[in-house]
Amino acid sequence: NIQYPGIPMDPTSFVDFQLGGGTGVEQNSIRINALATPTSIVVTKVEETGIYLDYFKGLTVYPNPAADYITIRYEKLVKGRVEAELMDLTGRAVMSEEVRQGTNRQTVLDLTDVKNGLYILRFFDKDMNGVEIASFRLIVKK
Repeated sequence: NIQYPGIPMDPTSFVDFQLGGGTGVEQNSIRINALATPTSIVVTKVEETGIYLDYFKGLTVYPNPAADYITIRYEKLVKGRVEAELMDLTGRAVMSEEVRQGTNRQTVLDLTDVKNGLYILRFFDKDMNGVEIASFRLIVKK
């Protein structure tokens, strides 16, 4: 159950979602955050330990909170045409960047034109109709 501040908990309400299914992740340990607004509930993965067997090994995103840039670093991207997309909480894409295959790589996203706020950085496979690989909550604070 997720409770909206100031509104009594409804014990019959629930949010049902699947974590890790079909993403090639083994040995899941997942921490999530939920943000309740008057119109929606946004659930984001904060951290996932394990190995992205089909895609990434050693994926990290930093700094968080970020000001002018974020770095996406990974030990290995095994397959797929992977896109990193920064979305606001309405689901609107703010920016995107293709992540290149290879080992010991990094991609830097320029956030100088991005407003302060909470965003979702999601990684998806462009060849598999946008199948989501991973997502991270990102705070931009300048």
